[in-house]
Amino acid sequence: MYPKAEPWTWRLYPDKRGGWTLKYRDENGVRHEHTVPPKFKDERPAKKYAVIWIDERKKIAAEKKAAHAAAPPPPSNTTTFRQFAERWTSGELHRLYPDHVGTKKTIDDDKQRLRDYVYPVIGDLAIAELVGAVGLERADEVMLKLPTRSPQTRRHVAQTIHRVFTMAAYPARIIPASPLPKGWLPKVKSGKARTYLYPDEDAKLLTCVEVRVGAEREGSGGEVVASSGRASVGVTIRVSSVGIHRPSNCAFRPACGGRHRCRRSGPEKASIAPSYRRSPSWGTTNAVVAVVRDLAWRRSP
Repeated sequence: MYPKAEPWTWRLYPDKRGGWTLKYRDENGVRHEHTVPPKFKDERPAKKYAVIWIDERKKIAAEKKAAHAAAPPPPSNTTTFRQFAERWTSGELHRLYPDHVGTKKTIDDDKQRLRDYVYPVIGDLAIAELVGAVGLERADEVMLKLPTRSPQTRRHVAQTIHRVFTMAAYPARIIPASPLPKGWLPKVKSGKARTYLYPDEDAKLLTCVEVRVGAEREGSGGEVVASSGRASVGVTIRVSSVGIHRPSNCAFRPACGGRHRCRRSGPEKASIAPSYRRSPSWGTTNAVVAVVRDLAWRRSP
């Protein structure tokens, strides 16, 4: 029986192209070949290159071995829901399963939801026991014990529970499948429709640095006035300056295609050229026009 080959032994062999081929064995004694770059045609510089290249391979192999030894052990059947979720929020599961568990920028929000709403109910239960109807009942219990919160908050809590169960099924493989059926997540209604400014209306306020919205003033004809804070500009927008019967682009969805009618859309179809669409996060000037337009709409017959 041949003795086991020593790891990291190597030798240079001349090849047909006039260069050198490096044959070596890795840390496990497996043979490999590496072609020396053509610029090292002489034997002496080729040997120097081989020494440096083998040292780099040794360093990479040592780092891989150290990383594998430092890797956290995989979850077991005795892991509780809290322990498993904490390994997710701490980033351990990402290091253990980098291809299937990513990182989140909002992980602190998930920590808070788990700590306040989930752990008190099912945190100390073994996640392997939360399968089938038992897991679904426990998840429903968490949602029933939630204090009065907005539909968005309830959905965020449910999404956090759903994510933990999904990871426990795969890649952790603690449970055969998630106990939460499709459609278990609470539904959330879409956001409110928002209107947008027309270019000529927005241009009236582009010169305003500070905008004050005042109540009805003397001489304003009983209208609410939004005026510029710069006396040199003298830009004033009254209720009569805003076209309240003009069609407004709908922001019920980022792009509804005009299928949804805003409350202020009037008899015309709610549509506007795509180049005139503005971000829903209004600035101060846009908000002023929105207030004036709303007041004008309420006063209109």
